[in-house]
Amino acid sequence: MNWSVAGIIRWLFYNPFYPEFTSLQQFCWAVVLGVFMGIFTAGWKLLIDACLEFTWRTIPEKLLEWGFFTDLNGAFPLYHYMWITPGVLSGILAYVVNSLTIPIPTQDDWIHTLHSNGIQDSRTFVPTFIVSTVGMASGLSLGPELPLILTAGMIGSCLGRICRQSLLQARVMNLTAASAAIGGMFGFPLAGGIFVMELPHRMGLQYFEALSPATIASIVAVLINRIVTNNDVTGMFQYPFLNESLPSYIFKDAIIYGLFGGALGIFYTFSVKKVKKCVHHLRDGCSSPSTTTSTNDIEHPGESTPIINPVYLSEKKPSKADKYKACPSFARLIPHKPTRAALTSTIAGTIVGTIGMFLPHVMFWGEAQLQTMIDRRTTPLPIFGQGDEPTAALVALGQCMVNQSEGPGLSIGCSIAIVVAKIFVTGLSLSTGIVGGHFWAPLFVGAAASQFFVEFATIASNWLGTSTSLTQYPCVALLCIMGATHVVTFRAHMAIILILTLSI
Repeated sequence: MNWSVAGIIRWLFYNPFYPEFTSLQQFCWAVVLGVFMGIFTAGWKLLIDACLEFTWRTIPEKLLEWGFFTDLNGAFPLYHYMWITPGVLSGILAYVVNSLTIPIPTQDDWIHTLHSNGIQDSRTFVPTFIVSTVGMASGLSLGPELPLILTAGMIGSCLGRICRQSLLQARVMNLTAASAAIGGMFGFPLAGGIFVMELPHRMGLQYFEALSPATIASIVAVLINRIVTNNDVTGMFQYPFLNESLPSYIFKDAIIYGLFGGALGIFYTFSVKKVKKCVHHLRDGCSSPSTTTSTNDIEHPGESTPIINPVYLSEKKPSKADKYKACPSFARLIPHKPTRAALTSTIAGTIVGTIGMFLPHVMFWGEAQLQTMIDRRTTPLPIFGQGDEPTAALVALGQCMVNQSEGPGLSIGCSIAIVVAKIFVTGLSLSTGIVGGHFWAPLFVGAAASQFFVEFATIASNWLGTSTSLTQYPCVALLCIMGATHVVTFRAHMAIILILTLSI
């Protein structure tokens, strides 16, 4: 054994004569990636917070001070800023995204690359970072999880290329870096790794060779992130805790909650896809039926062929009418794709902001706003001003806001409105093509829908003159419905259990 500095480096990190990482080297690189991602996510989080503060506090205050906006009794009140900002920023970002020589990858692109060769193209790192940061500050329902996975995967892939690793080992570094990024940003040490490995698969957790380094990197990233940001190690949300032990029949109620949340997740997924499809048709026209290969076919070619009666189970061939059907779009009016994308995204962003004027709960990606849903309006909405602050006028038209005279809780009407609006806003935000995720949106929708479920069950039981256990433990209903909605959307079964548990 060579105990020189070069010998130790070769032993712990990289041996150019035998480049493939050993188990020890893989472990050491997982720690290094965890440290780097802890610092990286801490800095990115601070930048996002600064951009939100600048966009939704500093700029509105200055515009109000300079007389661009008036008070609530004037001709142009400040709440118009709510639809102007998402509309303008959406249009600009969509134009930039569609003008790039190398397009920013989507979630499907990441999954396809992961299954095919495991290496992420790092040339779009800077555009992905900038566009996603501005997109999160714009007010659209776009979160940081997809940009985190993409940018971190690029860093892990670069490490694999530089160290001349095999495709298998490069894929492990890709997943390890992405797991560290998710864990560091959201504070989920184990769940971050599991979520990243569950996300690209239709049948749950796979790529088990990456589980150990991904978990290690995720834990290290959380620790470093907390040290850099000087944040206490606490739960993410304050839940209405139970003061007594749960009875045995709660499992029966949990099944009902899960079925309701599963149905909600199906509705969420279908609606978001439908909104995206409509916007894409408006922008580019009706294209022919998709011929893209599923991730399952990429990963296991030939395994999707049915064993029995493949003739009767084969897909229906599209007719000529389906293939060449036309629909109204901007494609004929505006041949230039970036301009066309900017126009449709501006319209989508303006609609998002207009809805946000009346229901500010559905703005942004939902992580910060989720606490308001969990504690039933006890916590005021973040980001916007409160009380006598100048930016409080942004939500002057807001409905279903915190009202001490009404007490906690959302009415059935408010719950339905917030659920539908959040789903619609998420679909519009994703349709802009601006890189961003919707990890928190199903949880937000589930939290709002759980209040509808409890309130409806209470009214129904009172009307029928019977009692029901479904309303006795609203916290259990909240957690079960949130989890079921998210599982149906992302199929990350194990990760969401850990995430909801760690968020307490």
